[in-house]
Amino acid sequence: MRQLKGVEDFIYVLAVALILILVFAAISALWPVGPGGGVVGNVSIAEFSLGGVGYSGDYEASSITLGSFSVGETQTENLRTAPQLSLSSSLLGSKKETFSINVLSAYQDSLRDVLISFDVFETNQYGDLVVKWNGNEFYRGRASPRDYSIVIDKSSVKSMNTLEIYCDGPGLIFWASTVYTLRNFNVDLEYGPSKIFAFTLSQGEIEAWDRGEVSFYGFGTGDKLTLEVNDVEIYEQAPSGSTTITFNYTSAPLRVGQNLLTIKTDTGVFTLQNAVFKIFLLTNLVAKQRTFELDSDQYARLAEQGYAGVIEFKVDSIERSGVLDVELNRNDLAVPLPRTGWNNITFTDAEASIGTNTLEFSGNGYWDISEVKVRLEK
Repeated sequence: MRQLKGVEDFIYVLAVALILILVFAAISALWPVGPGGGVVGNVSIAEFSLGGVGYSGDYEASSITLGSFSVGETQTENLRTAPQLSLSSSLLGSKKETFSINVLSAYQDSLRDVLISFDVFETNQYGDLVVKWNGNEFYRGRASPRDYSIVIDKSSVKSMNTLEIYCDGPGLIFWASTVYTLRNFNVDLEYGPSKIFAFTLSQGEIEAWDRGEVSFYGFGTGDKLTLEVNDVEIYEQAPSGSTTITFNYTSAPLRVGQNLLTIKTDTGVFTLQNAVFKIFLLTNLVAKQRTFELDSDQYARLAEQGYAGVIEFKVDSIERSGVLDVELNRNDLAVPLPRTGWNNITFTDAEASIGTNTLEFSGNGYWDISEVKVRLEK
């Protein structure tokens, strides 16, 4: 019986040993031991404060004069103008004018026609004056001194057009030269009833954008006047007197390159006097840099042992929403739209390096970032 008791004790001890082995194996799997020994699931690299980042404070304004006009009737957009054109043709040569006339796609839906107007100021009428649009003759004749208007129907108008103006030679009086002097030369696009203004923004202007303002003295007979920026409505009312409309980056979809301000009405006519479009750009960009060190063992974890670099930052407040830019050693990191509280972004061995690493925070919004933590995790 004593021998059986000893066997039972051994079984109990063996069971306890197996349980302890399993427990230690589980702990080892969750907290692996690194090359230098110790628990290394998360490795803290650096912690520092940051402060305000992005555009803050001062701004500068630029103005575009829109003028006075009525919405709800035919509109005119000047495509080309010249105070004077001098044309000639003889056996010794000729002088002609060729213009490239571009028509924005925004005008295509409401396009009516193109009007070419000029005043024949002086001529000897030895030969015909010729006006061609996209290779087709729209005028030919011995033009006498007076005003002329030539209509190009909308079916002949493309996005890219060529206008040619010249005169024929003198014919039988070959020793002479045909001459025409044209004044007040204009090429005008007629469209409507909406009024369209195009404005261009660079990448830097988009990043520094604070707000846009459209101001005018308005009155009319329609139910409502609508203003749109890139087809998104920013105003819909019936103005009466002095009016100022403000829009920011989040209320209008601005883009690099051409942008469109459209003013329209579905009923009646509205008159806008002394209309001005102002663009306000922030000028005070605050960028912050911080550095941290990575030794060869820490970098090896990134490059060879499956660790990821993590940058944690705490946003205390957002004064201006926008895109936060974070660079590590001049490499752009993928940054989600920041929110108040803690935010995480990651980096790899490709962005980091052994030794000193430089972080830079900037952006087109403005954030108060109190804490930044850098770590490695697996």
